Amino acid sequence: MKKLIKEYINKRDNKKYYMVKLYLGIDDKGRRKETTRRGFKTKKEAQLCEAKIKTEIANNGLLNTDVTTFKEIYELWYEGYQHTIKESTLLVNQHIFNLLLDKLENMQLKKITLPYCQKIINNYSKSFSLAVLKKIKIYGSMILDYAVKMKVIYDNPMKDVLLPKKDDDINSDDRDKYYSKDELKQFLTLVDNENDIKLTAMFRVLAFTGIRKGELQALEWSDIDFTNNTININKTLALNTDKKVVVQTPKSKSSIRCISIDDQTAKILKRWKLNQKERFLMIGTRVKKHQSCFTDDITNSYLYLNFMNANLKRICKKHDFKEIKVHGFRHTHCSLLFESGITIQEVQERLGHSDLKTTMSIYAHVTEKHRDNMADKFAKFMAL
Repeated sequence: MKKLIKEYINKRDNKKYYMVKLYLGIDDKGRRKETTRRGFKTKKEAQLCEAKIKTEIANNGLLNTDVTTFKEIYELWYEGYQHTIKESTLLVNQHIFNLLLDKLENMQLKKITLPYCQKIINNYSKSFSLAVLKKIKIYGSMILDYAVKMKVIYDNPMKDVLLPKKDDDINSDDRDKYYSKDELKQFLTLVDNENDIKLTAMFRVLAFTGIRKGELQALEWSDIDFTNNTININKTLALNTDKKVVVQTPKSKSSIRCISIDDQTAKILKRWKLNQKERFLMIGTRVKKHQSCFTDDITNSYLYLNFMNANLKRICKKHDFKEIKVHGFRHTHCSLLFESGITIQEVQERLGHSDLKTTMSIYAHVTEKHRDNMADKFAKFMAL
């Protein structure tokens, strides 16, 4: 293995640097292999780099030079990855892939360093939440881990990136994410005043079951047992990579569940079922064998996925009422379950949380609110 360490002047800053150039020998295809590393401020740094390369070659052999850029390894990785997850997840993650490609697409893999990866995260932290930064690191690491397995690079610089603490993630007011008991009652009254039984039924089910929006819109009447007042959750609506609405299995295995409903919710659903049949009879729309509970009134096709979001926004704006996200009804239901005295395990099973951390984060919120009121309750009890 021949080596050469020499000085050179960088034309950009007119400063002296060192470079190391190594002749690595002949690969299994008879091709001459070399590597060059630049930008070392001292000869000692260049020598350390040389020693590191020698050790890596001794341990792992010569690198594969057929793949050289991040885009090339990304495309190879993506080809396999896309078959391991649902299309809806792939569509959601595409935004993260685009953020990575925007910074790394045409870069030589051997030039992707820890400082450069850290710089990417630091720059994106100015525009994106901690959750997005975590995903950038996770998927960046997955792709570069694949490059290591393919023997294109020796190590993965993305895995050692540090995520910054974000003030917006730490100090966000959770009260804006859900409704209190009184707020929920007020909102449902506003929905009732819309005189739209379908909307009344949909928001009632969201608020009193905590099911996800996609699970709600995928419900069929055969999933509802009015004799025992239960709903069987076994599917969800989502967008595929062509952005078409499709039915797929729920988010996780624990999301497949059977949950109870109260008498009033069952009564509202029965009213809507009858109303739906009457509407279809009036316009001549055929009722399907596996009829969905909530569809377009004319075409009987699935509602667009933002149907609930659009109506929630419209109602809140119309009445100048506090607006939360549709997913906030799930958070609301979970929070109120805890306040009513339901156990953590019962809440986890009802909401289909696969990770107990999700349930516990909401539980922590409720207990914190009770803790804050503890002193006042004690003073009232003592009447002093």
